[in-house]
Amino acid sequence: MQGLYIPQSDVAFSHFFRGINQYVAVKTIGAAPAWTHIPDTERAYLNQVYIDWYSAYVLTFDSHASQASREAKRLRAISERALSSFVNS
Repeated sequence: MQGLYIPQSDVAFSHFFRGINQYVAVKTIGAAPAWTHIPDTERAYLNQVYIDWYSAYVLTFDSHASQASREAKRLRAISERALSSFVNS
């Protein structure tokens, strides 16, 4: 993931990903957004990937949730690729 630091722990990754989504929203939404180069569809996609990741991640809080852990791991990989693509585009 060239040019993008991805936190290793799931907790840090979740905070990192949420922070990016919030920052992008602040910069792209409103009457006169600071960033006009990011299409709404890309912003919406990044937000949806975060929602999918977080929804799977919270299910891993149950220590007996091995299927949930596998799903969270799968969605984290998708999320990392989406973040990398978003930052590098």
